[in-house]
Amino acid sequence: MPIDGVVLAATLEELAVAGPHALSVDRVARRAGVHRTSVYRRWPDRGSLVVGALEHQLDALGAPADTGRLRTDLASVLGPLARHLATPGGRALLLVALADGLSGEVEAVVARRLAATEQPLDALVRRARDRGEWGPGTTAAEVADALVGAALHRVVMLRQPVTDEWVDAVCGLLARGAAAGTGRG
Repeated sequence: MPIDGVVLAATLEELAVAGPHALSVDRVARRAGVHRTSVYRRWPDRGSLVVGALEHQLDALGAPADTGRLRTDLASVLGPLARHLATPGGRALLLVALADGLSGEVEAVVARRLAATEQPLDALVRRARDRGEWGPGTTAAEVADALVGAALHRVVMLRQPVTDEWVDAVCGLLARGAAAGTGRG
């Protein structure tokens, strides 16, 4: 793995342990097996390192699939998201998202990336409407709330594993609810 990936992975692991306010570049460098100067050469300060780690982590989630069915389109979002939240990197993402007093740059990344999720979810809802699987009036933000809420409840509150059966059950429930608004459900 290239050094950037190793350092960003180490940053996420440290964030999961220490949180964003106690993150130490020295500990990140030790965990990554590199010199501190190698970290600072790429990320001049702790905030830019956190931003880099968040961007790297969020890029890995990818976009929703177009499977031709609402239930499986939803599963292409919920499964990876919930499984990710159960990892050290996912826990780090949650800690950063929930932390107060972060740098403006970190807050801007979180806000920008959250806003960027709406476009692919808009497309998911639009495709479902075009297929007659989703009634009018539902927004991408509501879809995100349902999916993220389910993932957080399962992983954070219940501390239960994310299984294919659970993903299918939640997505089936959402798809049936969406179909109810079409007169088909």
